[in-house]
Amino acid sequence: MQLISNVFQFSHAEIADVIRRLNTGESLGAAIGEAARFVADSDLPDEDKDLLLQLLHEEEQVLQFSRTARNSVVEI
Repeated sequence: MQLISNVFQFSHAEIADVIRRLNTGESLGAAIGEAARFVADSDLPDEDKDLLLQLLHEEEQVLQFSRTARNSVVEI
């Protein structure tokens, strides 16, 4: 139970850095692509690689959906 008190402690500076670097869908997409290349070239077991690559692909699909949804909003 002592660990629970630390769950919400984090550095605002680190979060601000992430927000600054990944502030657009394009930059986030590029980061996901870079992560996928890193995973594909890693020494992880193939099963783990496949799972991580699938999760990254799904995240890319979520980004694409959000772009489409945001651009498809019509004023009533």
